[in-house]
Amino acid sequence: MAPVILFGMGAAKAGSSWLYQWLQRHPECHFRAVKELHYFDTFDLGSPSAKVKALTQQADRARANSAQLHVQSAISELRDLFRQPENVLSYIDYLEKGAGDARVVGDITPAYALLSRNRLRHMAMIEGSMFLYLLRDPVDRLWSHIRMIAGRQSPRGIVTAEAAEALLSSALAGHEPAIVARGDYHMTLTNLLEAVPEQQRLVLFYEELIEGPAAHRICDFLGIERQTPPQERTIMLGADLKRTDEQHARMRDFLQPQYDAVEEIMGRLPATWTGLEKV
Repeated sequence: MAPVILFGMGAAKAGSSWLYQWLQRHPECHFRAVKELHYFDTFDLGSPSAKVKALTQQADRARANSAQLHVQSAISELRDLFRQPENVLSYIDYLEKGAGDARVVGDITPAYALLSRNRLRHMAMIEGSMFLYLLRDPVDRLWSHIRMIAGRQSPRGIVTAEAAEALLSSALAGHEPAIVARGDYHMTLTNLLEAVPEQQRLVLFYEELIEGPAAHRICDFLGIERQTPPQERTIMLGADLKRTDEQHARMRDFLQPQYDAVEEIMGRLPATWTGLEKV
């Protein structure tokens, strides 16, 4: 019996690393050593040749650092996939290599949230495909993303309050569409609900995942034994820089349409989204 193919989607900074690490340790799951494959978004929205170049550099670094052989193989084989025209069967072969009797294989790439409705529809036609979309409080997500990008732009990776504020102001003024698009829950939820049959999709609030019932829904959805996930909600938060009350208010005003859209589509908001807690 062919395994379930999990497409893990989500807004950037919404817990996909936590999900990958948890499911990778589940005895009934098999994930390659590269977490984010970026297969479909590269062919739709990016450049396969640029991806080959990036993976070549990643493979060189892995060899130089004496990374485990399965890590080096995962990177090199993924690079070979992008050297060919898009081929879903080759992609599935990549996912299933080494899977043995695993019931679930997968690709957890948050950027799949940016895919078109038509692309999601075609992915849903793949035998065994299932979609999991994680939502994180929009303000918390945006501030975490701002800190991450500001750190990448700093020569030493140090995020100052001034740099974060400049990037935030630019995003709120409409000059950072890539950052804002990653938190466009209304767009992704609309596309997902229209393109993917109900039985093939699951949407969860990340803040509720470490509480058993929400995590158990993932196991039930995938048809695997329930396991309690780690009690720490690991998110790659970036620099530890607190936002001010004024920044919080500006982000909340800007993102209010996202809160409204999620509440309308999901029927509720988590308690943590409606308070004034800061991450």
